[in-house]
Amino acid sequence: MLIPYVTKLRSRPSISSPLFGLFVSYLHTSTLFRYAKPVNWNITHSFVRNNPLLSLLERCKSLHQLKQIQGQMVITGLVDDSFAASRLIAFCALSESRSLEYCMKILYHTQEPNVFSWNVTMRGHVESGDIEGALLLYKRMMRCGSLKPDSHTYPLLLKACSCPSLNCVGLTILGHVLKFGFQIYLFVHNALISMLLSYGHLEAAYDMFNKGCVRDLVTWNSIITGFVRRGLANEAVKLYREMEAEKVKPDEITMIGVVSSCSQLQDLNLGREFHRYIEEHGIELSVPLTNALMDIIEPDKVTMVNCLCACSQLGALDVGIWIHHYIERHNLSLDVAMGTALVDMYAKCGNIAKAVQVFEEIPQRNCLTWTSIICGLALHGNARDALSYFSKMIHIGLMPDEITFLGVLSACCHGGLVGEGRKYFSQMSSKFNISPKLKHYSCMVDLLGRAGHLEEAEDLIKNMPMAPDAAVLGALFFACRVHGNVLIGERTAFRLLEVDPHDSGNYVLLASMYSEAKMWKEARSARKMMEDRGVEKTPGCSSIEINGIVHGFIVRDASHPLSERIYECLVSLAKQLELLGFTSNFPGELVRALGVVACPSLLGVPLGHNSSFLHGLHLHLLVLGRPFGVVAQTRQLKKKLRQGVKGVYISIDVDCLDPAFAPGVSHIEPRGLSFRDVLNILHNLEGDVVATDVVEFNPQRDTVDGMTAMVAAKLVRELSAKIAK
Repeated sequence: MLIPYVTKLRSRPSISSPLFGLFVSYLHTSTLFRYAKPVNWNITHSFVRNNPLLSLLERCKSLHQLKQIQGQMVITGLVDDSFAASRLIAFCALSESRSLEYCMKILYHTQEPNVFSWNVTMRGHVESGDIEGALLLYKRMMRCGSLKPDSHTYPLLLKACSCPSLNCVGLTILGHVLKFGFQIYLFVHNALISMLLSYGHLEAAYDMFNKGCVRDLVTWNSIITGFVRRGLANEAVKLYREMEAEKVKPDEITMIGVVSSCSQLQDLNLGREFHRYIEEHGIELSVPLTNALMDIIEPDKVTMVNCLCACSQLGALDVGIWIHHYIERHNLSLDVAMGTALVDMYAKCGNIAKAVQVFEEIPQRNCLTWTSIICGLALHGNARDALSYFSKMIHIGLMPDEITFLGVLSACCHGGLVGEGRKYFSQMSSKFNISPKLKHYSCMVDLLGRAGHLEEAEDLIKNMPMAPDAAVLGALFFACRVHGNVLIGERTAFRLLEVDPHDSGNYVLLASMYSEAKMWKEARSARKMMEDRGVEKTPGCSSIEINGIVHGFIVRDASHPLSERIYECLVSLAKQLELLGFTSNFPGELVRALGVVACPSLLGVPLGHNSSFLHGLHLHLLVLGRPFGVVAQTRQLKKKLRQGVKGVYISIDVDCLDPAFAPGVSHIEPRGLSFRDVLNILHNLEGDVVATDVVEFNPQRDTVDGMTAMVAAKLVRELSAKIAK
């Protein structure tokens, strides 16, 4: 039997059924066929093990290999055996290298295909979503005359027809089942009940359940779940009691049904009974079962506020969005506390636009609500907007507190607004009777230091009513290093080393400052001091959250499974930046803006210039999280892993990111965009990506000649497309 490789069958439009996937998710059965992914098509039949060609076929990995084996089967005549041909068909229908088109060619050219061959081909169509193709195969099989379906044919077809749009076809197949007497088989019986329940025919399903001669756990689960969906909670619990009386042991699916019944009945005591049973019998607490248990106790506003606060702490934007949707679905009124928690969550998780939207929608706001939006805007570098909201807050008569001023001063610091910063810092005590704390002084010193007012910042520290801590001294020391003021920097550094002698970064920074000033003896002395005190340099690290999993990286990290692709992405990005004429020779303003120290050995070296630079890039720059984000993000978009959530939500920690790399992926323009904004551009253009990223780079003040926002977006888009291939 020669199979024509070139001839192609006409493709048939598949029936679209949005309810089919919903039904499958509701069914929760373990014994019926699953169609979510290809299953193991191999068998261990003795005839297969003893035949060299069939044994080789079971190890086949591709369609090309299958055709070679098939050629040998044609030559030897083995292909004329219906069982041998069925193994070819099974591979084409169910393996990861499936080809339904070629599968049907083999089926139609087999002299006497057995029932298994027809069943497995129908199953392949159902798994691929081509329900119409499976039904047409069944119709053609019935017309063969000499061949009849068996008990394995109907569970497949009944489940395929388990959506309201196919109820006529499903009821016709039910008639065939009754005609041939296959309802006595357990799998067929369960599939009939499930199909009738999916059509809403609860009475008919219950009648079939009662008259059935066989029942197993799946049968009970199906009918209990059907009653729960119809809101017949009492009847569902009664069925569970009958199931107990018949000594059928419940599983996770059973408990989801009865626990959901408790939620409908609002019977907390009954819910506790089932909860105890789950714990005593070691039933797995899966996510659906946990959700069902949680639904017994209706969460109130206090619960929602606490959950939102947890999301803010963890940066769990996707969970926060789910909680927000829950609040809307259950019509929980958006009072001050819950509204403030939502604003705070969106702001801290990176979606400042949504935070502003929620803030404007809150009917009532207090000081905490205004403080949340001010601090959120400050965190995202929207300095002018933060100060505008502060002015509105004062205008309506609300009094700011310490945290409010912390947000205001932080906004001034991010925006380089020295005059405004001085004014608000002075007004804290003179107008609002609030004594500045260490954090306020730290913000003010940072603001003055970034602007180059080092003497004023030093005087401010001297006049503090309390002793400065490491944050205050560190802000001045870092500013001195950036501006090259060795005199003040040296004084501040020694005070800082007294306050915090175990921070390796202070010694490294001091040595770097001396080296840049060509004070080689002092630089060696700083390194020796670090060595004598036994202070070891902590390797820098970065992390990124993808699909709820936090991936951590350290310098020169090669332990991640995708390490090779991550470095390829990094090198590719560096080369593309070089083509754009972008180098790592950045002014001190940008270094201050990013809040990190550029590695001196890299300054002035074109990105991607040579292998030694790339080695230095791997060695010194803590940027592995970003390329991994692109790699993982494109993989997720390609595989569509997160259904029901628009986009992929990414949380990136780039506090240690070196400025020699950051501006290339952050936007550089007077209005300016961070890496987060570049990804959001992609979201707006393509609807694929939503990202959250916190970068200490203020585009309103720190401007570097380079790429425009659209060029940056194009760069990321092209790189993502390249990786996806």
